[in-house]
Amino acid sequence: LPSEIAAPEAAADAAVSRLLGVEPQWEVAEDQRLLVQVVFGIGLDITSPLLGQMDLDASWSFNAAHEVGEPWAQRNMYTFCTELPPELRVAKRRCWIEEFSKWVQGEGERFPVPKSKFHGLVMRYIEGNLVDVYPAGSLVWERDGQVKASFFEFQVDVSKTIAPESALEVMRLWDNAVAAHNAKASRFARDVWHTSDLWGRAESQSHLISGTISTLLVLFLVAFLGMLVFTRDAPLAMTVVMSTFSVVCGLAFFMTVVQGWAVG
Repeated sequence: LPSEIAAPEAAADAAVSRLLGVEPQWEVAEDQRLLVQVVFGIGLDITSPLLGQMDLDASWSFNAAHEVGEPWAQRNMYTFCTELPPELRVAKRRCWIEEFSKWVQGEGERFPVPKSKFHGLVMRYIEGNLVDVYPAGSLVWERDGQVKASFFEFQVDVSKTIAPESALEVMRLWDNAVAAHNAKASRFARDVWHTSDLWGRAESQSHLISGTISTLLVLFLVAFLGMLVFTRDAPLAMTVVMSTFSVVCGLAFFMTVVQGWAVG
């Protein structure tokens, strides 16, 4: 991976530290770390209409197959939270299912909780407990006294301002982790997906850069062919195109270096 993410040795050190019960030495300050959310129980429909604006309220729905009250769903969610691969560099996790398991055992119950008791217990739990600094109820979607969906949040030892290429590499690691979970989990805890503010920015910037390069290439090709048709002189056509390219480069240098204007 690029050096902005983490060297393989750093991930290995973190794994060894966990095995020895020693807190790993993280590299990024806590307030600068990337936040990744992993969502259970919500399905997305992000197709955009040809005309008009996208209806955000209609773009998501609860996944009817997601049944967190099922013991296997609780096991799968707990395992996802506590057994993430070390290469993800998770420095802190906020998983309500992990804290809920501690709470129910403190109440004299066993975990995973039988389905017949789950919703009553989880409603009691989310009313007055915290997950790190968050109210437990802020991490779940509850309807009619039942948890329909929820999310975990992970603080990753990666800077939230890394370059788009590095951010996309990190995103692919999370893609792999989520895909591995979905392949192994019971039907009550599948169709999980992850999100982060950084993913959208990284993809947008990546597409912007590649789109700009493609547009310039097409522009110069069309300009060359147009001049070639009118002048019937390939060297002259190339000279005109190169002159235009030089003007564009000069303007870009003036705006970004001399004036210090931000791009985007």
